[in-house]
Amino acid sequence: MVKRKKVSGLDSLELTLALDYVKRWREVLAKEPDATPDELAEEEGLTDIDAVDRFISLMEDRLLVEKSMGFSSANDALLESMGIAFAGFLLEKAKPGEEKLRRVREQHADHGMSQSNLYATLNFLCQYTMMHSEAVARLWIDAFLFRVTAIAHGTTRHVMGVEVFVEPSVVVEQPRRVRLTGLVDYVVFVVEDRFAGSVMNAPNLTQAVREAQDKLHGLFVAEAKSQERNLKDHIAQVIAEMFTCAKCLGSRYIRGALTSGTEWIFLLLEVNADQKGGRFWRSYPRRVNREMETDANVRTWTVQQHTVDTIVAILADWTLHCAENLTDDDDWFELEMGIGT
Repeated sequence: MVKRKKVSGLDSLELTLALDYVKRWREVLAKEPDATPDELAEEEGLTDIDAVDRFISLMEDRLLVEKSMGFSSANDALLESMGIAFAGFLLEKAKPGEEKLRRVREQHADHGMSQSNLYATLNFLCQYTMMHSEAVARLWIDAFLFRVTAIAHGTTRHVMGVEVFVEPSVVVEQPRRVRLTGLVDYVVFVVEDRFAGSVMNAPNLTQAVREAQDKLHGLFVAEAKSQERNLKDHIAQVIAEMFTCAKCLGSRYIRGALTSGTEWIFLLLEVNADQKGGRFWRSYPRRVNREMETDANVRTWTVQQHTVDTIVAILADWTLHCAENLTDDDDWFELEMGIGT
């Protein structure tokens, strides 16, 4: 069966925004009682206002019903209707301390995913995997996040969820109600150790939050994309995921990342106090640099350890503080002065 193309060429969200603009125009038109009716309105015995009201009524009958959307459908227009604005960039600090990177390298050196084993895994991926699919991207992401969970310490544990279902959440009330739902590629829960088992067995995000009671200290969201894709095109999707996760957690702040495994964009979302709308900051892409070595005419690619160390250190710090605002004490980023401050 051939799917019928929309006559308007617009999706329902775009039509909803267009309807909102028509309503605003109607308010302006109502202030002009002497406006001359157009020919169509004259033929049907209608004024301009009558014609516009009829159009609005037809559009409302078609559009003003509750709709559910998947995260992958999120775009800039949806964020605008949600009241979420881009606030500025996360600027990397000039010289992250070498001492911090050294501690990251040495932490839990006897663990199955030690820093040296991480290098070996990534170097293996450089040699034996193609670099174009999301499935391969996940191999890189898995390696980084496994290392991060390995170096977590103290009374909390990092529990990693993959393809975590998020129950429908209302993100837009007017001019139509929109519910957002779907699967989040990666969610890293920061939970007190004795509640970790309950979170690991939870079937979805809502149940995980309920099982942890008040012992869930935050969660970090990551979205995987193919290395071939322009990551910046998918920022709206990740922000939408972070927003619904923050609402579920009841947190005003949440940190996340958009990544292909070899390229990382870090994100900070601040949700308004009424849990409606907010603003976000994003970093410039941080790439895993690779170096080529030649031995006996055989070329071998290896990852540059310093860049790997830096990404691991950022992830370790950001997952630990994933439900907190960024402060001047942050080791890695500072908020761009201007738009969001």
